[in-house]
Amino acid sequence: MNNFFGIKTELLNLITGLLLVVSGVLNLFQTNFEMGINWIVFGAMYLIMDDYMQNKNTETFLEKMTDAGRIIFSWVGLLCSLFLIAYYITLFW
Repeated sequence: MNNFFGIKTELLNLITGLLLVVSGVLNLFQTNFEMGINWIVFGAMYLIMDDYMQNKNTETFLEKMTDAGRIIFSWVGLLCSLFLIAYYITLFW
């Protein structure tokens, strides 16, 4: 695992991705629905873009949490993407 000023990059990616998802949720409660969904999808992609697992036999708590987060946000990204494309289709029809 890489360290950046003593902070593991997995933790930095986790925090960044979660902040992007929260930003998207905040946009959903405003009038900017499309931008909110886009931020959620982007945050979900950020959370799952790396393979955090080095060795499954010696994985740390952080690695277990990021693995669970990758699975959860894979589904969040998929569902929000499907919802967004359905929304755009209804705008054109």
